[in-house]
Amino acid sequence: MSHDPNLMTVPLDGPSARMYAEVAGMLARFNGALDPANDAEELSPSETTAALKLALVAMTEAQKRIERQQARISELESLSVTDELTGAMNRRGFDMQLRKSLAHKKRHSEDTDEARGGVVLMIDLDRFKAINDTYGHAAGDELLRLVASVLTRDVRASDTVARLGGDEFAVLMPDLDAEDGLTRARRLEKRLNATRLSWGELVLPVSASVGAVSYRPQDRPAEFVIGDRFGASCDPGLVDLAIRYLGNHGRRVAHNRPYSGGYVLDRYGQTARGIHAVQIEVCRTAYLDTRLDLPSARVAAIAKLLAGLVRMLGAETRTMGRRGQTAQAAE
Repeated sequence: MSHDPNLMTVPLDGPSARMYAEVAGMLARFNGALDPANDAEELSPSETTAALKLALVAMTEAQKRIERQQARISELESLSVTDELTGAMNRRGFDMQLRKSLAHKKRHSEDTDEARGGVVLMIDLDRFKAINDTYGHAAGDELLRLVASVLTRDVRASDTVARLGGDEFAVLMPDLDAEDGLTRARRLEKRLNATRLSWGELVLPVSASVGAVSYRPQDRPAEFVIGDRFGASCDPGLVDLAIRYLGNHGRRVAHNRPYSGGYVLDRYGQTARGIHAVQIEVCRTAYLDTRLDLPSARVAAIAKLLAGLVRMLGAETRTMGRRGQTAQAAE
């Protein structure tokens, strides 16, 4: 039974190919019988019934192929927003969930000025590099999985746990006010710091810092977050200078929210000895493309801005040193 091979648009194998050939042949004869100008022999009732049955089977097979393709697409989409190591969301997935949450609030709020948004918890693992260096990356990976497991167990079904990269995690908590968010942050920090990883004959403690920041649909997120452990790691004058510098360049700046810094500031920021440390977080939307995958044309401007900030703070610390107020500064 012949059929036009040009009708094939995708390669088929096995049963699908045989079925296609049979249906194509039957339908060619069926269409020819319906054409008054065609003198082709009419199909017998049994052939007509067989052709219709084969067409139904072919439609069913096509539907199954579409469902399999849709399932594969869903799987690939899930992989693109999932952290392979921990199974939590990755940064791309977290950003997508945050945008969805804000858009949902804007659509369903009658008064956006009073709209209730939510809270974002930022989790930073302290001394994580030391674990990697001392016990190996396998131990570090297992610690990251343990932290993700603790976070997932401790949140609501509506919350989103994400590993932003390295030893940084975040939890998106919609429909939560700032006070409740701070309470949850303190409770989560206590639970994480009470967690232990059994590694062979060793017991490795988890050390983490957790910060919280509330958001509302009308809020515009900060592009820069300056952390000084709430004044414990750096001279207030230097911090104020940094905030003014970025603000004067039209940048949105936050201070110690959602993150005030972690182990590095605790270790090196010793203001009583004249050693100052400040941490500057830069929002990825400020220098990456819309997919948050690759550097955008804005990255050069951000690099220039930060270079100017470092030069300015360096000049100020030298002045402070000449006044005898500080012996040295830690960047």
